[in-house]
Amino acid sequence: MTRRHFVAIGLALAGSPRDRAVRPAHLPVAAVAGRSAAVPQPSYANGVFVGTPGGPVELMAYADRIGNGQLRMSYGTFEDVPAIESIQRLLCNLPNWKPVLVWVSTRRIFRDEYAERRELRFAVRPLSLVALEVRVADLENAERLRRLTASVGATDGNPAYLFITMSTGSIAREYMVEIKLD
Repeated sequence: MTRRHFVAIGLALAGSPRDRAVRPAHLPVAAVAGRSAAVPQPSYANGVFVGTPGGPVELMAYADRIGNGQLRMSYGTFEDVPAIESIQRLLCNLPNWKPVLVWVSTRRIFRDEYAERRELRFAVRPLSLVALEVRVADLENAERLRRLTASVGATDGNPAYLFITMSTGSIAREYMVEIKLD
């Protein structure tokens, strides 16, 4: 493609008066530019959601890390953190935020920097330009989940939490779900 053709296509797309002279009459503008019709993408609600058998639940409360490795609640309270028995998938739909870490610990992480924690492997699948589906295989098996919560020292008085670290590069938020076991 020569520069003249490139400029002609640009003018045709811009709708200049010269486009009739450049574009053959039998071809639509999109055909000249070599583009197809735009297909709308599915829209998802903004936020971080956890998939449960009963449907998605929004995670509203999140914490921030402080210098020594502990967490501090930044938005919401522990009453705003949903307690879920079966976590299927996570949906992250926050523009310019992406999941960088998925890990498990207990409520002790809010007062003790030496609290046990376990990082989990996860897979990300894009659903749209912004929405991402996060799959954590360790959460899908009930026996693995029991062993995982036991390894971090979870008890009835010190429940286990799943943390999803969302980051913009310079800011990180720890969205959380309480893991409720039978």
